[in-house]
Amino acid sequence: MGIYPVSKASVRGRLHPALPVEGATRAPIIEFFCADATKFFSAYETKTPIDLLLLDPPRDGCGRVVEGVLKHRPKNILYISCNPATRARDVKFLKEFAGYKF
Repeated sequence: MGIYPVSKASVRGRLHPALPVEGATRAPIIEFFCADATKFFSAYETKTPIDLLLLDPPRDGCGRVVEGVLKHRPKNILYISCNPATRARDVKFLKEFAGYKF
């Protein structure tokens, strides 16, 4: 799942689909949305569990997006950060309140 506030980024993601993983029976399904991530997660409903959520927040961290992550409980989270302080804060929150292991 990719959520970008800029439409060019979400279109770029659609143009580069994921390659199938060796041994997989099908290519992964990746959806891209152009939206504010905080608002998106508040309203998003899915019947299919989220296997992997890639978090690549701005320098100030995930902020309220983390609440949406807790609502949907993705199986795995890949967190990329350019700011060690906000990464540590967000990871601590996800460990304490959602039981994720990093």
